[in-house]
Amino acid sequence: MVNEYRIRKACFLLEDAANTGYTLEYIAKLAGFGNRVTFTQQFKRQVGMTPSEYWKIAKRKNSGKG
Repeated sequence: MVNEYRIRKACFLLEDAANTGYTLEYIAKLAGFGNRVTFTQQFKRQVGMTPSEYWKIAKRKNSGKG
C-alpha cells in the first residue's frame, strides 16, 4: 500500500515539466524510496515500464510531441 502511494507520487513528479532537471535518484528520494534500485523494481512492477521509459513518454507529452 505504501509503495503504491510512492509510485503515484513518483508518476506525478515525472510528469511535471518543472522537474526535468532532476535525476531519477532525486525523484526516488522525493517519492520516499531509499534507493534507485528499489524504486525501479517497484515502479516497473506497478506501472509496467521503468521510470526512465515513463519519463521519456511524459517529456514527449509535455513538449506536445506525444
